[in-house]
Amino acid sequence: MEEQKQEPQQDQKNQVEQVQEKQEEALLSKDAIIERFEVLVKSEDFMKHPSMVKEWKGRFHQLSKVEEATQLKAFNEKEEKDEAEIFEPQVHPLDNRWKELLNIYNDKVVSHNQARVEAEKQNLKDKEDLLEALKLLVEEEMKNVGSAFSSFYSIQDRWNEIGEVNKSKFKQLQYDYSHFRDLFYYNVGIHDQLKNYDFKKNATQKREIIEELKSLASQDNIRKMEKGIKDMQAKWDGIGPSSNEVWEGLKSDYWETVNTIYDKIRDHYKAMREAQAKVLEEKNALVLKMGEIIEKSKTFSSSKEWIQSSKSVNELHKEWKAAGYAARSKEEEIWSRFKEMSDDLRKRQNLFFDELKASSNQIVAAKNKLIEKAKELKDSKEWKNTSEALIKLQKDWKNLGHVQYKLDQKLWNEFRSSCDDFFNSKKEYFDTLDERQAEHFKQKQGISVKIAKSKTEEELRGLIMDWQTIDYVPKDKVAKADSSFNDSIKKAAKTLKIDEDALTKLRFEAKISAIKSGENSEVKIKTERQFIQSQIEKVQEELIRFEENMSFFGPSKGAQKLKEIVEKRVAEGEDKIAEWKDQLKMLR
Repeated sequence: MEEQKQEPQQDQKNQVEQVQEKQEEALLSKDAIIERFEVLVKSEDFMKHPSMVKEWKGRFHQLSKVEEATQLKAFNEKEEKDEAEIFEPQVHPLDNRWKELLNIYNDKVVSHNQARVEAEKQNLKDKEDLLEALKLLVEEEMKNVGSAFSSFYSIQDRWNEIGEVNKSKFKQLQYDYSHFRDLFYYNVGIHDQLKNYDFKKNATQKREIIEELKSLASQDNIRKMEKGIKDMQAKWDGIGPSSNEVWEGLKSDYWETVNTIYDKIRDHYKAMREAQAKVLEEKNALVLKMGEIIEKSKTFSSSKEWIQSSKSVNELHKEWKAAGYAARSKEEEIWSRFKEMSDDLRKRQNLFFDELKASSNQIVAAKNKLIEKAKELKDSKEWKNTSEALIKLQKDWKNLGHVQYKLDQKLWNEFRSSCDDFFNSKKEYFDTLDERQAEHFKQKQGISVKIAKSKTEEELRGLIMDWQTIDYVPKDKVAKADSSFNDSIKKAAKTLKIDEDALTKLRFEAKISAIKSGENSEVKIKTERQFIQSQIEKVQEELIRFEENMSFFGPSKGAQKLKEIVEKRVAEGEDKIAEWKDQLKMLR
């Protein structure tokens, strides 16, 4: 019973499998096609799959076109090639084997068809000869009944043994055979007992055929039903006549059963056509939905939109598979449209992500540069300038845009870590600034006391350098610290008999040494150099004004006195410029 329940779906299942196989064939590589073709060519059933060979031919041709297009693109993109060089596609190693197999297959098909045609011709001739013998038997050899029956049975056995003939000749040939066979039975002058025996025997055989047909009518497998009824009808036609008393009943019962079977077959295919029409309607709706996605995709500008559309397309493919199959001719046509639309959408999606990847690579490279700059700045103690620089890097980061989420987060965490390191250090520095500056003031005051007691010039230089290396003191203590420092230096200079110029030089050398031994020395040296140059430029501008003003002084006593003051100012300015220039040399 379980097997009978499954049989109604067998025909649909076979059709589904055929369509699935066909769709699989459309995705084969050249290697796979060659491998399957070689198996088919060697098989005895090579004639059973002409549609599969057609699919292979189309797929192989398609792959060859793609290969040629790829080669042409590579040829056109070659940087170095002669102007006279002509593109010649390279033949795939499997192309020659494909042609060989195709020729072998075509030759076998031709040979098979020729053999079939010759066999049908011979069968037709044999049956025509037997028909003539039966005709002669009916018309000429009825005098000897025993001999006639012997010949008749011999003709009948031979007739049943001979294979198929051309379908266009079969119907008339069978009609003529039945006609002469019936004439033989009705014209032969045999005893009633023998005739009744044959009639009774034929009636029994026909009842058996009717019972088999009724059993067949209860089948749910349409393919078995179609094949079975043809076999039963062929057997029915091969049985001789029965008596007139039972013939009408047998004929009526026979045709009623036959018509029941054919009605069932027709109903099955009608239901199948209706189901396929519904499937076709559903798939047309899916094609329209695919068209809507394609239309929307023309305005897509983000990966999120493309990813969502890809999910929608996958859902449409699931719905497509779940819908079932339409009629084969319609299924192939609509699947081709649906697949073409889907492939086109995926190609444009891949192109978008290829371009996005290229852009993403540029963004990643730019963000890595910002990460390196942030790493270089994270340990800086130039709080103001570095803060401004890192804030600018953060703005640059935002302006770069985003890449794939996980990668973007990884890059951002690395960048932010360097920024956080700096700003945390800055916060910690300023949180403890008052305590440190108080300690710095205490240290500087202690060194000032030591400076005043310096016993050598070298000791003085070292103490001045130590004082310079100590960081800032509280603002309200700056004047006191500087005053103590300057008073101590003057006291030491007096004790050590160091003149003012030598002392100025010594103090500057100590300052430069302190800068070079500290953090961010290059920046501080640059700042010191810029400061000195600005002072030189300022004094030079004053000297130019002084010289211009001196030309206006007259010969009066007051003017002469004012002129002396200006000349003194000019001399002092020139000395100062000379001193600064010496300091610039020391900074190099």
